Amino acid sequence: MNLERILRWSTIMTAIILFFFWGSFFVDHFIEWYVQPSGYPPMYVTMSMLAHGFLLVSYIIILWKPKIGAILIAFASILYFLPLLGFSGIVFTLVALTPSLLYLAKTLLVKHKLDQNS
Repeated sequence: MNLERILRWSTIMTAIILFFFWGSFFVDHFIEWYVQPSGYPPMYVTMSMLAHGFLLVSYIIILWKPKIGAILIAFASILYFLPLLGFSGIVFTLVALTPSLLYLAKTLLVKHKLDQNS
């Protein structure tokens, strides 16, 4: 199995794992704020939930359209996690970006191979 294939499958597997990982938090927060509300949630909560949902959809998109999905994951993870300023925001952003970074590594590897062959 070559490195390109390993990176491709790693991208797919991390996207699926992170979809379920961050999805569990999404479901928990959705129930907390919208199913059993004690009132309407603040606007920042609704915007945060939209960004979180956008991140989850991006993990699915990368399975079919890797380039578009990688870009959307990068945008959504920065949009969702960067407002959590501090160390945890940076760590969460980097974890969420893992499929995009793996796709970038695969793309650079393929480009490097093409440059060597020409």
